[in-house]
Amino acid sequence: MGGRGASSSTGKTVGRMTAVLGMTDAQLSKAINKANEQMKRSGEQLEALAHKIEEASWSPRKGRAKREDAARRAYYDELDSYNALRKQLDALKNESARRSQAARPPINKKFVNSYGEATSRYITTATYERARRKTESQAGTWLTVR
Repeated sequence: MGGRGASSSTGKTVGRMTAVLGMTDAQLSKAINKANEQMKRSGEQLEALAHKIEEASWSPRKGRAKREDAARRAYYDELDSYNALRKQLDALKNESARRSQAARPPINKKFVNSYGEATSRYITTATYERARRKTESQAGTWLTVR
């Protein structure tokens, strides 16, 4: 699972992704909502366990080290489950984003680059598009009948 290379983490991801790929869009959105709720609950529990660790570390009584170790163990166990939930949520969100990207139709408009070559690749930037829209709206207001 560890180590270098692209295939170092393929063991668990493949099984999880096949389950995500088989979901409908409605099931996917429900799974995302459920994972968000579980993450919130797990985060609240992590916060409570962190307070327990702090309380145990300041306790003047005998056996403080044992209580602190137990609280730390519980915290790190919960942290592991939180990280697993986060990975699951990331996989669900990635699949949702992939589906929404696939649902958009591709742009088939021909663009002309600065060398005068026609290409179907979208070559403009957001800044250029924003400036073009602003200029068009200004020209449109100037041309309207008053």
